[in-house]
Amino acid sequence: MMDAAATWPELRASEIMSKLARLRELASIPFGFHVHPSANPLAYFPADLEEELEQWSPKPFRYCRGESQHPGPQIAVVHSIGTPGEALRIWELRESLGPLAIIVVWLWDNHTAYIPTLRAAQAADLVFFSHSPHSEYLFNSASAVAGHLPACSAQWRHDEAAVLYQAGDIAQRRHGLLLNYVQYSIAEARNKVIAAVREHIPEATVLSMPAGNRSRYFEKSRRQRFAEWMEYKTTLILPLNDDLSTRLFDALLCGLVPIFPANIPDIDSAIPEVEQQRLGIVRINSYEIEEIRYAVQLALQNFDSLGREGADARHLLALGRHLLVNRISTLLQTINMLIAGTIDIQFGDGPSGPALYVVPGTQS
Repeated sequence: MMDAAATWPELRASEIMSKLARLRELASIPFGFHVHPSANPLAYFPADLEEELEQWSPKPFRYCRGESQHPGPQIAVVHSIGTPGEALRIWELRESLGPLAIIVVWLWDNHTAYIPTLRAAQAADLVFFSHSPHSEYLFNSASAVAGHLPACSAQWRHDEAAVLYQAGDIAQRRHGLLLNYVQYSIAEARNKVIAAVREHIPEATVLSMPAGNRSRYFEKSRRQRFAEWMEYKTTLILPLNDDLSTRLFDALLCGLVPIFPANIPDIDSAIPEVEQQRLGIVRINSYEIEEIRYAVQLALQNFDSLGREGADARHLLALGRHLLVNRISTLLQTINMLIAGTIDIQFGDGPSGPALYVVPGTQS
């Protein structure tokens, strides 16, 4: 029983854990995945994503399609990209699903849109962030930061990606680098690198899009998008702000050798360094054009020397560990630990200040 003198954050931690405990009473635990509306015009996620989530739901969870969601105990996973108004959208979802629903927000852009992202986090019960260098500001007294859930490849279903990859011909790939980016106004430094690569790296094919019109890529079918990646041997990953980009996993899924900055910490937790070396991934220490030029040659050499076996290994790594279904499964496993009591939510003055923290539970 909660102490009568408990503070509101302590009561809030108890409230979230009580709602989680109610889920233990269910034979199967329903969950939904609520895609941000901006993804729909781009057809970013597969149209049959819900079918795949039904197929891949780990026990004791079962995926519940949008039209089948009713008020009551359940998990609602919200895809957040840090746009204004997201917090209101989360509150409206909370009202529609009732007070017993656990609202979980997965923050894809916590490395850029700080204020709307924080507001979205505070409107949830549980928070998962994609980019650890920009996570400290998310800790608060209203919701519990439950963990790091990195970006992933999310444009293709598992079985679809496997078929599309096997249909490709490694021998027909261009001996070159693909640079397919949106040119955002906030990414001035990145845009300068793209321009320099276009001018000075003859092996590079630069396919850029203005932020206001991304039809060049997103009007393509999923098969055509996959084919664009499969046409090349390597790609250069240019983070916006110390972020582990989805395009790293898209590139691996399509068998490319990624060139990646050495100062992005999340890559080593997602892909251990020994595995990076096995796969031929190239790391760079700067965006100086001579270093990029050398990295491109090394990546092309790695692709050729590792051959089909290397491309297959890169593809299988992404296919088996770094798709959307893998991330959702990890998220649900963490929630299951909270439900079981092996981890707990408590209010305290921790490393990120006074906030709700996930700590070892009494059942651990």
